[in-house]
Amino acid sequence: PSTSIYFFKNLGRNGMFCFPTDEHLNNQIQENSNLNHRNNFLRSLDTILICCAIAAGAALIFMLLVQFIPRIMNYAAIILGTLAMVGLCVCLALYPTEYTAAKWICFVVFIVLVLITIFEVFFNSKAWAVHGILLEEASRMVCDRIYVLSYIPIFILVAVAFAFMMVYEFKSIWTHGYLSFDPDRHLYHEVKGFKPALMSTLWGIQLIWGLTFIKESFNFCVSGTAVGWYYDNHEIGCFTPINWLFTKHFGSIVGGSFMTGFFSVGDYLFDFIKPDEKEHPDAAYTKCFSSVCDVCIRIFDLVRSDAMAYIFLTGNPFCNSSTYSEPLCDQSLLTESSQYTSRSYRICAPFLIAGGVAIAGLYVKGAGLSALTILFIILLAIFISTFFISIHADAAEAIQIIF
Repeated sequence: PSTSIYFFKNLGRNGMFCFPTDEHLNNQIQENSNLNHRNNFLRSLDTILICCAIAAGAALIFMLLVQFIPRIMNYAAIILGTLAMVGLCVCLALYPTEYTAAKWICFVVFIVLVLITIFEVFFNSKAWAVHGILLEEASRMVCDRIYVLSYIPIFILVAVAFAFMMVYEFKSIWTHGYLSFDPDRHLYHEVKGFKPALMSTLWGIQLIWGLTFIKESFNFCVSGTAVGWYYDNHEIGCFTPINWLFTKHFGSIVGGSFMTGFFSVGDYLFDFIKPDEKEHPDAAYTKCFSSVCDVCIRIFDLVRSDAMAYIFLTGNPFCNSSTYSEPLCDQSLLTESSQYTSRSYRICAPFLIAGGVAIAGLYVKGAGLSALTILFIILLAIFISTFFISIHADAAEAIQIIF
């Protein structure tokens, strides 16, 4: 055939393809074969890797700033984290992509997150100053117990190993389906079937629970180190929390990670409608709420990350520790609505890094990224940064419980 009828085009890792020179036929072939979607997917992988590196670097810088100027970073993280999410919403609304429906769905989700964050920040605004003091004490603990920083690379390696295991498990799950091929639409086979879909749901539960277990294990080790520092107990060394994690409190960490992983979002939403019993104990709404939502109150009272410090301190199981931590904070003048003082900080600090990384990710490789890719980048950035952020936040919570 004549070279004027067709031409070769290199689509990167998709390979070399032969296309007609007619622009209409060229666009129709690429659309019918979903080549653009596959090219965007491969480009998304590069963007995700770049964003992970940016998130790790930004999180390290954030941790160092908190170590040296904890009170300033306490306010900066809360304010800038909220602004970062607002900026992400604006950038996402203006971002050109062919995945329009998914983009606007994610936009609505992010707007809801922004509203929840703003409400949480102002709802617990009285605790900002207290948490700044606790962060300052946590920075002193890190300085005195410098080995606590070794937990960060240890648990990051554990998380990476877990991620590789989950990837290969996901690949094995989808080998149980059946292949389908539509030559009029695709250049590649698709895997379908009920069994892979069901196993993928269970895989998702395992993923959330496993990642939360790694995070709460990190919390337990940092909180245990803070307990030893507070009481000036030098017998609690670097490997003592890890030893106790597996030999004494493994079941409590597993149970705590289940509650934190699957009920944290519900706990945030539940607190929006929960009345302040200390200020309005005899109000009709308070009495009605306590009667109607008694079961929910008992469940969401167990969703507490500061229970890890109480577990290490007393040796009680998770449910007992959460139950005891609740009245400790409820009766304290330092806290709002029985919540730990770092709650706003824990929400906004990851959003500061994740929001900034996601905005950068939108423009690393140009237009065309899917909304699912942006959501995945945000989740990865939050998980990567959580170890660097929690090194001070977990210690601050432990100091608060002990105090």
